[in-house]
Amino acid sequence: MEYLIVNFREDRQVVVDDHFLGSTNQVIELEEGKHRISLAAPYDYQPHEWQIVLVNSTVVQPYELNFV
Repeated sequence: MEYLIVNFREDRQVVVDDHFLGSTNQVIELEEGKHRISLAAPYDYQPHEWQIVLVNSTVVQPYELNFV
């Protein structure tokens, strides 16, 4: 298992590979590999989407993404 945290100024649903899989500012558990990450509407954030390769993360040191 791999771990991701998506930082954003408010709570918003996180969209991973076109599926709602958690909330911002909380650790999300995912399979290792390539993923497309975005947030649910409203689309008032940048960038519109991150494309990442998730490997070697831990629950203590998750992969971090920041939307602004």
